[in-house]
Amino acid sequence: MLVCHHGNLTISVGVRANLQLAVILLIIVQARSVAGQDPAIQNRSVPQSVNTKSDSVAAGQAAAVTSLLPPLVFDETRIDDAREGHATLTWNRLTEASSYRVSNGDGSVLYRGAFPQAFVSGLEDGKHRFTVTALDAAGQPLAISPTPAVVMVRHWPLVQALLLFTIGGLVFIALVVVLVYGAITCRNVDDRVADRLTGQATDHRGDSQP
Repeated sequence: MLVCHHGNLTISVGVRANLQLAVILLIIVQARSVAGQDPAIQNRSVPQSVNTKSDSVAAGQAAAVTSLLPPLVFDETRIDDAREGHATLTWNRLTEASSYRVSNGDGSVLYRGAFPQAFVSGLEDGKHRFTVTALDAAGQPLAISPTPAVVMVRHWPLVQALLLFTIGGLVFIALVVVLVYGAITCRNVDDRVADRLTGQATDHRGDSQP
């Protein structure tokens, strides 16, 4: 081992060599740890950016297709005095749509089908709003009605409903009486005609005998 004396500083050549060796080993270990990392971990953020870009492109294409579609509107946007608590909603047909979905103001789906017409019933008194959405073959929205259909329900008063029910019952009873009377009258006529024909046949048979 060599020892150099320089002023008040004494450096051992062997110690300096050991320090250099330790630094070299540390560099090698750090390089191996970096080289041994999983490439998938290093590039984990790359697919995310690609997916985000593709999603934005798809959303833009969908918006472009939707903007080219004709508007989806109800044939009648307001129905007043729905006394019976039901209404029929109709709208224009879109050739690009595979089905339609009708929802009320709470978001509940009341109809889903291929025909541009929906019958809603069981409505209580008050104002009801409905929207229609056109769907493609995959069930994704294509267009939605910008203006909802408003149905005003006001049921018949109880007294008036009972009066109408009574009138209907009387008409039904009168119809039954007329039908029964007509059947009895026709039967009596047939019996009289048969008796007359039988009497004529008997008289003719008696005249023919010597």
